[in-house]
Amino acid sequence: QNAVCWLKGCALCQDVGFGLTGVQSNDAVEVGQVLTYTLSASCNGECQPTGVALTNQLPASFQFISATSEQGTWIYDAGRGQVIFFLGLMAQSGSVELGMTVRPLQSGTFTNTASIHFRSSNPALGTALLDPVLVTTVLPNTNAQPALLSLQLVAPPGLQLSLSGGAGVGYEIQSSSDLMTWVGLTNVMGPTWTQT
Repeated sequence: QNAVCWLKGCALCQDVGFGLTGVQSNDAVEVGQVLTYTLSASCNGECQPTGVALTNQLPASFQFISATSEQGTWIYDAGRGQVIFFLGLMAQSGSVELGMTVRPLQSGTFTNTASIHFRSSNPALGTALLDPVLVTTVLPNTNAQPALLSLQLVAPPGLQLSLSGGAGVGYEIQSSSDLMTWVGLTNVMGPTWTQT
């Protein structure tokens, strides 16, 4: 239907009455525990929105696990930490449920935000924000087994990294060239992990 409107040159819809709300499975979790966000995108205006896309910005240091959508498709942009849902044409006076499963890798207070956009000649009218944003308190995991990271020379000349830690616990492996500035190398899941 989006393609038909593009071919016919339909007038761009302005009054769609967008709303974007969300809930999370827990307001407080421990490091390494699974957390689920559920978003609900709705419209109740005079016309249907076309070209609808929703961008969810995951909190820093959250490991993305999976996503679900009642409509359309989605992608995960690891570089930006964003889950982008492509919903296309939404039903008038309808709603779409979207879900994301994540795992926090460090303690602190984190905010999940999202915005939804549709095809409009007026960018100010073509956007709605998640309201309210979802705030999660991540507590240290007092039961977490300490991780052991080992480095071994292997043939042909190479290195093998191995990790052993708690089952189902997420770990972030970082690297540094000067022991002052550290960057994320990869996220791994216990109890064991090996990479050559």
